[in-house]
Amino acid sequence: MIGKASSFLLTKENFGREQGKIEEKLVQMGIEHAAVIRSSLLLEEICYRLFEHKSKEVKVGIHRRFGAVSLRLTSEGEAYNPLSEENSWTEEEVDYFRHIILTSNREWLGYSRRNGKNCLSIEVRKDKKKQVRNTLLGMALGLLVGSVLEEVLSPDLVSMIDTYALRSARTMFLNAMNMMLAPVVLFSIMAGICHTHGGFCEDGRQLCVPYPAKHHAGQAIRD
Repeated sequence: MIGKASSFLLTKENFGREQGKIEEKLVQMGIEHAAVIRSSLLLEEICYRLFEHKSKEVKVGIHRRFGAVSLRLTSEGEAYNPLSEENSWTEEEVDYFRHIILTSNREWLGYSRRNGKNCLSIEVRKDKKKQVRNTLLGMALGLLVGSVLEEVLSPDLVSMIDTYALRSARTMFLNAMNMMLAPVVLFSIMAGICHTHGGFCEDGRQLCVPYPAKHHAGQAIRD
């Protein structure tokens, strides 16, 4: 379900206090500790850049949509994207490591310019049931559209649509699935064997060692 957003107004003077309130709110919402720390760190880096760019205040809202939770940041002023990549930094500069923090978590971040404001988003938690919900929604829409077409259009027109549009799309989809099936089965079996009967070398990489070889090696050591 869609939850009511909680809003916070961040400035340079009250940032630490408001950041703590945001963390407490995320914990109350059942967010994992690692996700809270990551989101708080990203919030700090983004706000620091906005403040450097002459933004006096940043409005932060916690939005909940079904299982997904995100932080929405808005700041007035000229267009500025704090997530833009800078290639001129060197490892000796402090901003270089701040840049690494943002780029390494780029998949959780978003930027847009709306109504004269810089709008950013930090995805705190992804919706784990999104794929299942979209699949069920697609099935329901397919049944609905098919029923409507069957009732509204003539049988000849429905047959033409099925022959020249739906059948071709269905054939391409099934062929694509067949192309993916063999590699998926192959790598799944390989991963299962490595996980079940494998060992680890000194640098942490997993080795595929058959069970008999491991058994004989263990026996030799005991002897």
